[in-house]
Amino acid sequence: FVQIGSNPSPEVPSVVFNQRAGTMMAVQHLVDLGHRKIVEIKGMQNLYDGRARHQAYLEVMHANHLQPGVSLDGEFSTAGGYERGHELVTRGIDFTAVFCANDLNASGLVHALDECGIRVPGDVSVVGFDDQRGVEHMIPPLTTVRQDPCLSYSRALQYLIDLMANPDLPHQRHVLAPN
Repeated sequence: FVQIGSNPSPEVPSVVFNQRAGTMMAVQHLVDLGHRKIVEIKGMQNLYDGRARHQAYLEVMHANHLQPGVSLDGEFSTAGGYERGHELVTRGIDFTAVFCANDLNASGLVHALDECGIRVPGDVSVVGFDDQRGVEHMIPPLTTVRQDPCLSYSRALQYLIDLMANPDLPHQRHVLAPN
């Protein structure tokens, strides 16, 4: 077998995306735009992707000598992003940008901010993660980190074929770069 997507130990045959690199790219993009008050709608912390993305968000904020903003759990869902968007506004949290742990969070967040009269990108910048299907139809268009599922599937299939042809091939984790 070849595992896809999560982050098993290096000895498990797998194909994964570098969650840390993708998050660092997204958050640094917001910093490079001049944002200093960046909050986070994070994914579930019991999942590797959620933990890795949250830790990388903190790393980028600290590396840029910025105080991390509020970090709210969006549960990797549209509803979670929507609820957290309303929470940010009702709590009066001061922010100019939001890093969302995935595009579902971002979609819900943008909807909530729009309902509250906050314009994206006019008033607040939002960055998502995953480049999930349907995100290309968001208005306004969402800036997101792309993880190509077809690439991971094809790499995993090729790795599985290679393992079947050569059972003595060392087991390893193949790490793909998001863009």
